[in-house]
Amino acid sequence: MFRSLALAGGGMRGGIMIGALSVLEKRQGLDFPEGIYGCSAGAVIAAALAFRIPLAKIQEMFEEDINSSTILPSIGLTSITGFTTIKGLFHMNTLKETLIKIFGKVGIDLNGKVIEDAPQKLYIIASNMTKRKATLFTGKVPILEALLCSACLPYVFHPQVMYNQVFIDGGLYVHNIHAVVPSDCLVLHITRENYRLTPERVQSIDVMTYFMIMYESARADSLPPNVIVFRNDEFGTLQTLTPENKKKMFDQGVSDATAFFAKRATEEPNEPILGDGSGVLVESG
Repeated sequence: MFRSLALAGGGMRGGIMIGALSVLEKRQGLDFPEGIYGCSAGAVIAAALAFRIPLAKIQEMFEEDINSSTILPSIGLTSITGFTTIKGLFHMNTLKETLIKIFGKVGIDLNGKVIEDAPQKLYIIASNMTKRKATLFTGKVPILEALLCSACLPYVFHPQVMYNQVFIDGGLYVHNIHAVVPSDCLVLHITRENYRLTPERVQSIDVMTYFMIMYESARADSLPPNVIVFRNDEFGTLQTLTPENKKKMFDQGVSDATAFFAKRATEEPNEPILGDGSGVLVESG
């Protein structure tokens, strides 16, 4: 039984992890006495789990209220000028409003809440560009601001400022989330099948996919045995998704997690790899 859980990023592909969680829920439930860790898209799901939102409701949130249009505002002249002055195309108000809305639907008002208000211990991972290291927010840190810091894709969103420090997406300094979580934590890790760029592929993919391949390619493929790896090239990080796309993601999560636990059941437990301890714990302002 896993006593802690870590959910890595993946943008719109985060729906894959919801499918995997449905498998985990049947095996052991979704209570984690040693904490839930989340980065970027995984931080949003982690927060929902930490507030004990039923998984069926989390899936409903993803299916009904999460898409590129509920994360990104419309691009315009201000986006282009903002890129040069504020170092990002978009503000994060659209995502902020979406988070308030989806949690509000289940009776949780994120405004004014701090991370320790969650019934389960919660850690939200972001990259601190002022201190140049990963930060694990917990305790009395405002949860809404922490989620925005964790999901702030560089160049896409305006950098976030909290405690007079600059934060962006947790994935920048945490290439593999297992490096900053407990060594025996169950980790859900979304990656790509193919990072190889040929001239033909460069021409055929969109700009965002190209950027994300460059961004994610630094992540190592050598992972400890307590990591479920979901390889997916079909969907982009900020792609607009159809209901069929979302179902496909959920089904992949179910399939890959089922295979992981089936394989694990036939093997002797391996010694977990210890994280490198590079994160900085932030409990309050």
